Amino acid sequence: MRFLLEKPIQTTEALNFDYTKPSPVAFVPLISSSLIPENDIISGKEIGPRVIPYNHKLQVTVSLTMPESDYNRKLGIFQVKVEFLSANGKVTSSSRNPCMLQFKSQILRFAEIIIKSISLITGQQSESQVLNIKMDEFTEGLEPTAFLKVTLEQRAEFQPGAGIPEIYAASLALESELPHLKRVIWDWRRTIFVCTSIMWFLMELMAILLFCRPMIIPRGRPRINVYGENISPSNFISWVKTVEVNSVKKPKIEASVVIRQSLRTRGMPPDSKGLGNNFCENSDKIPKSEKQWPRTLPLGSLSMSDAFCGDNMESNKLLIETVLSVKGMVQIENLDGSVGIEKSDTWLESMDLKPEDVARVLPTPSPATLVKFFPCSNMRMIAAGNTYGNIAFWNVDCDSENGDGDGNYLYRPHEAPISGISIQQHSLSKIFTSCYDGFLRVMDAEKEVFDLLHHSDDTIFCLSQQASNLRSLFFGEGLGVLNMLDIRTRKCSESWHLHEDRINTIDFNPQNPNIMATSSTDGTACIWDLRRMSKNKPPTLKTVSHSRVVTAAYFSPSGNSVATTSYDEKVGIISGINYGDISMIRHDNLTSRITSFRAIWGWDDSYIFVGNKKKGIDVISSSQRKIVLTLKSPNMSAIPCRFDAHPHQVGVLAAVTAGGACLEIKECKTTQLSSLSQCPLYLKFEKKWVQKGRAIVSGTFPYACYRPREFSAGKKRGFNHRPREFSAGKKQGVYPQNVDLPAELPKQKKKPFPIPFKEIKRAARKDKLLAERGIEKPLEPPQNGLLAPDLIPVAHEVLDAWKLLIKGLAQLLHVIPVYGCSECSEVHVAHTGHFIQECKGPTSKKRRGMHSWVKGSINDILITIESYHLYDPFGRRIKHETRFDYDRIPAVVELCIQAGVDIPEYPSRRRTEPIRMIGKKVIYRGGYVEEPKPWRAVDPSSSSIVDLDTCGACGRYPPPPLEDVPRIAQETMDAYEIVQWGVTKLMRKYTVKACGYCSEIHVGPWGHNAKLCGAFKHQWRDGKHGWQDATVAEVLPPNYVWHVRDPKGPPLRSALKRFYGKAPAVVEVCAQAGAQIPDRYKPMMRLDIIIPDSDEANLVA
Repeated sequence: MRFLLEKPIQTTEALNFDYTKPSPVAFVPLISSSLIPENDIISGKEIGPRVIPYNHKLQVTVSLTMPESDYNRKLGIFQVKVEFLSANGKVTSSSRNPCMLQFKSQILRFAEIIIKSISLITGQQSESQVLNIKMDEFTEGLEPTAFLKVTLEQRAEFQPGAGIPEIYAASLALESELPHLKRVIWDWRRTIFVCTSIMWFLMELMAILLFCRPMIIPRGRPRINVYGENISPSNFISWVKTVEVNSVKKPKIEASVVIRQSLRTRGMPPDSKGLGNNFCENSDKIPKSEKQWPRTLPLGSLSMSDAFCGDNMESNKLLIETVLSVKGMVQIENLDGSVGIEKSDTWLESMDLKPEDVARVLPTPSPATLVKFFPCSNMRMIAAGNTYGNIAFWNVDCDSENGDGDGNYLYRPHEAPISGISIQQHSLSKIFTSCYDGFLRVMDAEKEVFDLLHHSDDTIFCLSQQASNLRSLFFGEGLGVLNMLDIRTRKCSESWHLHEDRINTIDFNPQNPNIMATSSTDGTACIWDLRRMSKNKPPTLKTVSHSRVVTAAYFSPSGNSVATTSYDEKVGIISGINYGDISMIRHDNLTSRITSFRAIWGWDDSYIFVGNKKKGIDVISSSQRKIVLTLKSPNMSAIPCRFDAHPHQVGVLAAVTAGGACLEIKECKTTQLSSLSQCPLYLKFEKKWVQKGRAIVSGTFPYACYRPREFSAGKKRGFNHRPREFSAGKKQGVYPQNVDLPAELPKQKKKPFPIPFKEIKRAARKDKLLAERGIEKPLEPPQNGLLAPDLIPVAHEVLDAWKLLIKGLAQLLHVIPVYGCSECSEVHVAHTGHFIQECKGPTSKKRRGMHSWVKGSINDILITIESYHLYDPFGRRIKHETRFDYDRIPAVVELCIQAGVDIPEYPSRRRTEPIRMIGKKVIYRGGYVEEPKPWRAVDPSSSSIVDLDTCGACGRYPPPPLEDVPRIAQETMDAYEIVQWGVTKLMRKYTVKACGYCSEIHVGPWGHNAKLCGAFKHQWRDGKHGWQDATVAEVLPPNYVWHVRDPKGPPLRSALKRFYGKAPAVVEVCAQAGAQIPDRYKPMMRLDIIIPDSDEANLVA
């Protein structure tokens, strides 16, 4: 083995320090060199040309035997430095470590001396300590190490010759470690032993599994009841495998079975001829439903085109266009337990189901599990899911004659039963779905993708979202666990164990989203307060117990009542103060193979709708506590199980059928998805509005606001009673009334990526694929080093506006007073500083958060971010040692120079040939060109570039006349807008990098290597910056300040700070000088809010 591999080095050498130097030095020669003094070379040692093999890891340990003298104890910490030197004296690596004597108190030392007194007197022991100092690991490079240099560094505060520890003896231990593969080969005995042991273990395990499997894993028929009581996450996989095996299992040949087929089941009209002679067939000839989607879905994102089930991809595009064009307009006027309908059951009796209001969009024979209305008033669209993982959409208002298709769209983003569908009315383009396989996806119509939000090893049984919270999702998984998912970070921020068994439903109070209701298989329905939730045992506001599984618990529209559904054949109504009134209404809820019933509230607190086994819908009156009506229709050919009431169109109800009985199975074809049996069954009911005992209008009322007179007039004129089409386009130039500033990012965390991380990974994979194939990366100007001709005028305009901005601010600051806090970054534009207690400086606690105001300057208003000027952005990178060879200029100016502006003092290389890249490697850059030396001037004030910097700007420009102040303010405001517009346009093409931890900016395709980052955990990165794409706010910080309506009025106070607005410092200065405020800054300045007095502020909600 020694002939194949190099033997690891293990050597120990004594150190003889030279105390004639201020810092004693000792050499350990490894290769004979003339640079080492003859006295320091170990005599008689023959060393070859390379003692340390290449690529070996070295561990150096310096041992110092030091007396426990008063001098050493008072010396304290000192440093030991080890340098690896080549034969020519070049330092290939170095490492230094601090050390000191181990501290011992006087009592401990006295006790130790007493115990060791005999050994100390006889000379067997001494009062000394051995310090073993381990230096950093070093990997031997191509240039061999000739000798080691060990230095005892002198303390800085001592005189020359002092500050050096007293030592008895010193030694250096050098150990090398082979690379991983070579180390495995070197320890061949151990390697063979480990491999043999693993092989024997695997063989024994396979033998046990083959011959003893019946004893270890009993054979039993895996069984799952998706909607029943006994389900656990562990048996779901077995259930899926059983379904797949049974779907391809050949039918057994049995005796003929007589099958009775009526004309109704065969889709034929009844007649008097009776059945034909061929009504009996063999069961093995009956066509069975085949599995149409056997593919395995990916773990990550899934495009809508891949999830779409059908051949006509135009239908997929039509759904995306329809969803994006929807404008959710809430038109509910009053739903606080009463919608203005007279308390009578006559309008319920007039409900009807028409044949055109039945659609079949889900495949057979999978039962439907959920149905949801899109919460918008200008369109009626339904989303439904089934046990095969399909999501179906039905646009009820779709007009097939206009080429819009049949309005049915089918997707398969999951592979297991759909357990939840959530649609927010404020973000209709994003539809959240959950599944029993533990996947939680969002259908993003804007990105045309089913994106994966969360994946869990446990089964997800339910999903819900608060009406006013667009950032969080609540879902129940496993055995009674409720999780809150942060959509932005895609991580579970909170988790609670609420029930002993699975959670079936989650619902939030419409009037108070902090109140939540859950139902569970453990036989309880609970009401919770999210503000009082704790991780150990969250307290409940109310617990309702049933004897069996509770399948649902939903709040009423007013939030004053809760309806529960249970397998104990009861529907519960919980109402009253603190939900103390509990009533149980008997209802047959036992379902075997069909989807379980879930009772829902209607459009007010008056009625509850629940399905029954006789193909009808039972209507329960909350006031009478009984079933007052059963809705039936000949068009309802299956049992309706799940319902949803339209949130904005009163009287419009949707339902899905159980799936036990199938409609027209023989006509099922894979190319005609709209004709597949199984609905959702959409129920559009007609009402007779009752006023003073007589009906005044009959028809479908599409909205939740009751206007009988207007509708009656439309009825007489023959208008079509369909929802009106509203334009979904945004109005240009319309800004919200009041907006908040962007959240201040914590200093202990990295900045978020401006580009989604998935797009960064996608681009990296694309570049890697091209690089593996040897294909050059396609580059367009300016990514290929050439200028973008259309951006050269923009760069000149930005540079001129930058000069005008600096000049204007310098003149305005002679008129407009500016103050800055001496201990924090707060800036205030007014005649006096404000009294808002927000200071976070070092001594802010002594001043109770009050700022320490001093006179401000232009640098407080316009924060100039500097970057290195590069002669060739695609040339050599800036190193830490060469950072002083480059000028630091404003990043805006550097961006303009790279975009085509020529400044003689800051030259830039203009390429005539494009660079070529393969992956991240530049294969052609036209060679390196010697860069000119940095510009230095004897008199900087005489140069033209002085106008590009804010330093000394107020001294260069005199105070303006008072009559010219408004004009200068308006010109400055316009220049600021031009700079922002131009920088935004340039950064779309030219790359600008920003550190994710600090404020460093670099204009160029790659960041520099200067180790100047002092932000959070910079020691871990050795001071290197974490480069990522920059934003406009990082290149041109807005520096928000409080907006002062009356600069000469009373100062701002902390008690009223929620009524104050903010604006960029430049905008605030120009506004106080008389410039017009742009519309996009008005919402954050809160100009429409009346600032109350201090006493009135406490009365404001």
